[in-house]
Amino acid sequence: RDMIKDLLKKHKGLRGIAESCPDPSIYRAETDIINGAVASERNAWLCGLCVGVVAFASIRYMPRYLIKKVGGEKKLQELREADEMARKGMFGTSKTIFTLLVEGTFGFWAGWRGYQLTSSQTEGTYEAVAKIPLCEGRSAVSDGICAEWIDLTYNKIPPAFWRNLDDEDKMLRDDRTWKAVRAFADNCVKRRSYEQRLRNESGITNNNEPVSIPSPGVPDDIFDNDARGMNSISKEEAEKIVLDSKS
Repeated sequence: RDMIKDLLKKHKGLRGIAESCPDPSIYRAETDIINGAVASERNAWLCGLCVGVVAFASIRYMPRYLIKKVGGEKKLQELREADEMARKGMFGTSKTIFTLLVEGTFGFWAGWRGYQLTSSQTEGTYEAVAKIPLCEGRSAVSDGICAEWIDLTYNKIPPAFWRNLDDEDKMLRDDRTWKAVRAFADNCVKRRSYEQRLRNESGITNNNEPVSIPSPGVPDDIFDNDARGMNSISKEEAEKIVLDSKS
């Protein structure tokens, strides 16, 4: 996880490449994916925040509301007087702090669950970002980190970890995130293979020459036998080209 964070931190300025490009339209598909992922994440957090606030308010004020409805203003007044006596008594301040802590913890838990549920109902941020290498046009993110990401995913993270990730009995933490990490690497290889196919068709001999992917983007099944054209290259060949470009 730390290696991935360091890699992302190292290349955090990649989006500026698209913004400063003379023709930013070639990065439009990538920009749309990123903006959509950011908006989806923001909406999930806002939903979680609303759920947390409602949960906190409910556990704090709902009992008084119910007492007033059932017992009337007299019962509510008695409760207020009891609370006031408790605050003035021994450990009154500590009890108040403890109560707020419990209520706040419940509100935070409810908000976190609200965020998780909202995020699980739609394509998550990581899953969306993992598809960036498949987008049409150019991809600053793919050009900038694909080689290192593939090296990290395939060579530095032990293969046993990925086998455990596919084992339903293992129940690894953050499995959605790690599957997105691997999917991004796989899609990087697919993009490189498709780019090489376009270079071969255009007679371009430089394997690092930038090419723009035509619409609708890189075929997700590019390595299926029926999907490969005469100028396609294998997954293994694409991995080698990407890793060679890193060195």
